[in-house]
Amino acid sequence: MLRIYKEASPDSPYSNDDSFANPFSVALDGSTGQFLTRLLYVRNDDSSKSYEDIEVSPLHVSGVDVSGTQGFSWKMIAGNSEPSEIQWSITSPSNDIVLPDLGTEMSSDINTYLPFWIRIEIPKGASVTSHQGVRLRLSFKELAI
Repeated sequence: MLRIYKEASPDSPYSNDDSFANPFSVALDGSTGQFLTRLLYVRNDDSSKSYEDIEVSPLHVSGVDVSGTQGFSWKMIAGNSEPSEIQWSITSPSNDIVLPDLGTEMSSDINTYLPFWIRIEIPKGASVTSHQGVRLRLSFKELAI
């Protein structure tokens, strides 16, 4: 299955769904407003499957909306090179990204880690709280080998 990884290592997947065994989480200082960027990866860990049309998107389930309307945002850019401030400024909050296929109809690819950057921003004066209502969603077409 496709998973999101902290680093390009098979030992660093984030938990899927609601297991919270190893969730993607960050801490930011709302008193001054803050942002952080992280490099993450998508990888196939099932040698009997391949994946096409891979998209990553932030999914707002509950709590604070990350579309930028209230100063909270999640933005993503595909690729290995860290995006510049100009690239981040022209990226829409709550955007989807498209990643290359992993494998083909004939063979699987469990060795490639597809890199993407995420930038999470909070506004100045944000109250102290825990926002657990945003998830990274993977959409794809799965092919059995």
